[in-house]
Amino acid sequence: AEEEIATQQESEAPPPPTGFVYFIRNGGLFKIGITENMLRRMGELTPDELLNVVRCSNFQELERELHRRFKDVRLPQTEYFRLSDQQVQEVHQLMVKLADFP
Repeated sequence: AEEEIATQQESEAPPPPTGFVYFIRNGGLFKIGITENMLRRMGELTPDELLNVVRCSNFQELERELHRRFKDVRLPQTEYFRLSDQQVQEVHQLMVKLADFP
């Protein structure tokens, strides 16, 4: 009986947390970041333009992958990037393609 209870508890585990991957523009720089509170974060950053947001369960991995793919145009020690128009389109496509939706 104890084994059955343990199995039930495991299957009722809470769903994985979700967070937001955001893509913003400040002047000529683009930022790819994550947050669990989108409204608060946008209030802190006050971007010139909010380009895209995706809410997903793999937000940390998605941010890491986007940073990796665009590391050649990243400003050192920041989450800011100098992106071409084509790279901006790539970020949009990858955000949707790589996101795991809850």
